[in-house]
Amino acid sequence: MAKIPASMFFKGNKLYGIGEIKFDIIVTEDHVHASSVSIHPIEDGSEIADHIQNQMEAGNMTGIISNFSLNAGPIVSNRAQDAYDALVSLWEERNLVTIYTVLHVYENVAIANMPVARDADSGESLTVQISFQVVKKVKLQEIQLDLTVKPKNLNTNANRQVANQSNAGRTTTTPQGNVSVIK
Repeated sequence: MAKIPASMFFKGNKLYGIGEIKFDIIVTEDHVHASSVSIHPIEDGSEIADHIQNQMEAGNMTGIISNFSLNAGPIVSNRAQDAYDALVSLWEERNLVTIYTVLHVYENVAIANMPVARDADSGESLTVQISFQVVKKVKLQEIQLDLTVKPKNLNTNANRQVANQSNAGRTTTTPQGNVSVIK
């Protein structure tokens, strides 16, 4: 049987996991805080950096869910299978979740990768590795504007040239000074 060290991560009665899915033991967790630095070459061939942009937080967490959990009470179902089904459902639906780790609670998190391992030594448990990425959502704001547009200088030659022209046909002038249109 594989030896899995007890979690050093549990503090008191806190439960850690993904949304409503709680892990019995957290084996590993890591937190990624990365930045991009803008680098630009200058005339003498050296480079300068003028901006740092923090990337979205990310991380990984490995946990074990067992049918015989000390935290779950009496056995009423196949808890490992139920957790697996719920995790796959979260991934398929692309729902944003909350990840509860010992060091930090991440909200609005997407599951980026989720290998699930079982082997002969797993018994009635499930080992889940979650790679996650924080997602920042924006909210679109619509504003209703009522505008009146009055262009300047409508009577300029340029504006007359782009005005719709109509075919007046041939025009003739009568002796009385009236203009008649022949089409």
